[in-house]
Amino acid sequence: MPINLYDLSEQYKTLIDFAEEEDVDISETLLGIAETLDKRMENLVLSVKTLEAQEEMLYLEMKRLKGKKDAITNHVTRIKQYMKELLEASGRTKAGSTLGSVNLQNSPLSVVVDDENVIPSDFMKATLTMQLNELPEELSGHPSLKLAVDKKAIIDLAKHDEFEIQGTHVERNQHLRLR
Repeated sequence: MPINLYDLSEQYKTLIDFAEEEDVDISETLLGIAETLDKRMENLVLSVKTLEAQEEMLYLEMKRLKGKKDAITNHVTRIKQYMKELLEASGRTKAGSTLGSVNLQNSPLSVVVDDENVIPSDFMKATLTMQLNELPEELSGHPSLKLAVDKKAIIDLAKHDEFEIQGTHVERNQHLRLR
């Protein structure tokens, strides 16, 4: 039955204590324990090296599979773009049969920011960012503000009536839907 390192270490301590109390020569026994410990350490080193080699192999395989996945994703994107172009060129919005069909569908409105500096402040949001340890009791000081366009407010306005917000325009694209 193999001895684990904890048991080996306990036996070693017990033997040292015994040798100190009885004044006995235990050099032969210590040599046997050292050889057992060396063999155990050798086996552990080999286990670690094997596991590291497996880890490296798995990393390389994951990298290879990611490359393959990316190639397939790009291929699907190109096919979908080709299908969209065919539908647009033919002037149709639907095509296919009972096994599979495709149609062009309107995407939600999206805001494109042309010039953030001329957008009215009603359509801008400010975010306060600072370190927690710098946060004053009454929010005094000079915190940094991060400004961002409130695209949701612009889209909400665009849904209800015609409008023109300086520095932006709204687009509605089409995307392909496969069934």
